[in-house]
Amino acid sequence: MKKVLYLHGLESDQGGPKVDYLSNKCCVHAPKIDYTRKDIFQFLTQTVEHLNPDLIIGSSMGGYSAFMLSNLYNIPIIAFNPALHSRSTDPKFPQNIVVENMVLKNAKVILGSKDEFIDPKITKKIIKDMTSNSTQSIKTEIVGGMGHRIPLDIFITKTQHEF
Repeated sequence: MKKVLYLHGLESDQGGPKVDYLSNKCCVHAPKIDYTRKDIFQFLTQTVEHLNPDLIIGSSMGGYSAFMLSNLYNIPIIAFNPALHSRSTDPKFPQNIVVENMVLKNAKVILGSKDEFIDPKITKKIIKDMTSNSTQSIKTEIVGGMGHRIPLDIFITKTQHEF
């Protein structure tokens, strides 16, 4: 059974319908995360090293964290509206880990066309710039009418082929 690490967003809860859905499809680990804690980088890397997930799914700040972890551990990700920019807080990640220098081998990014917090056009440009001179595989899709919060039906549609 596939092991999935689910990283919620900055102001989201640990569990919920998305985690319930995942728990019926895979072995899911969805830790409660305080992205402002001083040891957030150590917490996330220890979580990955302990779980050894096959896939990381993250939303917003969790999507940004998924980018960082995928870059470090070469783990495939699905990132919903990742906070690659316009973050209200910056987690204490090492200064040498910056989005522009990340190399991801297998990433899928789902953006909401109506996201009121993370502008999908800016995110798409950042990803285009990241991949312009490399062999990275980052598939980006903008979902019409979707905002920052991910409805369960869209979450299921965009993740179901992973299991």
